[in-house]
Amino acid sequence: GAFVAINCGAIPKDLVESTLFGHEKGAFTGAIQRAVGKFREAEGGTIFLDEIGELPKDAQVKLLRVLQQQEVEPVGAGKPVSINVRIVSATHRDLQQDVKNGMFREDLFFRLNVLPLSLPPLRQRKEDIDALTDFFVQSIATTEKLPLKIVSKEARGWLREQNWPGNIRALQNTLRRAMVLAEGDTITLADVAQEGGLSSVADATTHKQLRVSLLDELGQFRPYSSIEAELMQRALEHFDYNVTRSAQAVGIAKSTFYKKMKLYGL
Repeated sequence: GAFVAINCGAIPKDLVESTLFGHEKGAFTGAIQRAVGKFREAEGGTIFLDEIGELPKDAQVKLLRVLQQQEVEPVGAGKPVSINVRIVSATHRDLQQDVKNGMFREDLFFRLNVLPLSLPPLRQRKEDIDALTDFFVQSIATTEKLPLKIVSKEARGWLREQNWPGNIRALQNTLRRAMVLAEGDTITLADVAQEGGLSSVADATTHKQLRVSLLDELGQFRPYSSIEAELMQRALEHFDYNVTRSAQAVGIAKSTFYKKMKLYGL
């Protein structure tokens, strides 16, 4: 059957009843034509009431009657219409606390709370991040018409370590940005670290505790060329051999960086 989704928090307060249950032509100012409403659009299928906790109290009363009687009464119709729909609702709010505070009807809560499913935040199910990463990369490549890219091991490790206060949407946005801006066919640590939680690429470098020693094993100062070669090598490894990122990180022009790579055999 049909699947009809509606965000209860996005419906203007004075249009909740007509949006959900429908209205007749001329039932109120602006009702220039008849509307069947979301519940009747979902007849024989499923209606998904997202953000059910945002529903106004007067609309909660009407919704309770719909659930009890299995019928809706369009605004201006004067008689009810039987419906046969499956109802799924979701909320980010603590409805039990809202019931205690008088913000949500207790009888409606128990009517809706038949088979509760709790979805933990992403930070509590980090084992899902790799699978979600692969899904989003493929999905973004398809929808944005971008070449499919590989997510490096370092980038995946960083993604798994984040707390993701924005949950899946934050992960998706981070990967979309990385897909658009990453050079080459690989998404590196630098590409994702700019968005997901660390404030900059510079912050990401501290994440791996990169160090270049100024002294050799005998305690003598190393030649500048040796130090520069190691610095470049560390940068290349850190940025998955992305020369542009590596050159920017160490403050060398990209053309000069290429020349020094050949000079030092990197």
